[in-house]
Amino acid sequence: LADGGEQGSGWRCRLVGASFLGSTIRYDLEGSDGQRLKVDRLAGTDAVLSPGNEVFVHWDLDSAVVVGGTAQEAVGAEVAE
Repeated sequence: LADGGEQGSGWRCRLVGASFLGSTIRYDLEGSDGQRLKVDRLAGTDAVLSPGNEVFVHWDLDSAVVVGGTAQEAVGAEVAE
């Protein structure tokens, strides 16, 4: 999760909510196509982002958890864009 100015491989999203869960911050994100993502980060490792911020989401493929589909479908959808 990076400031909206970040370039590279990933998704540009808008931060729609943030929740503090103990030592974790959960960010609720919305992509330009309306898809929703939840991102958990350790609190205190970076600046806390505010709702309305534009962010860039990227991750290691080995760290991703796919819910409601297969990894091949997720990768195929990303390649199709």
